Amino acid sequence: VFWLQKGSRYIIAFVDPKGTEHTQMTRKLDGYRMLFEENSEPKVIRHNGLDVSVIVFIYPRDRAAVPERYRKYSVDSIPGMIERLQALL
Repeated sequence: VFWLQKGSRYIIAFVDPKGTEHTQMTRKLDGYRMLFEENSEPKVIRHNGLDVSVIVFIYPRDRAAVPERYRKYSVDSIPGMIERLQALL
């Protein structure tokens, strides 16, 4: 779990290092989407003057093995994940 803040923007990022090795991955991502996304984008939750978003990433051995509808949640490197988080801040 990573907690990032820039000004009033706050991101809580969960990273699942098991990726696609466990079939439960799709159920986890579906639950995340139901709770923390709106129109396929992270919801912004306003709390104590902060704009908070919850983000999730999976880190699979083979990103190509991730079903297409879940691929946007996958990362294939730590620098790539950091780059995507910085774009959200």
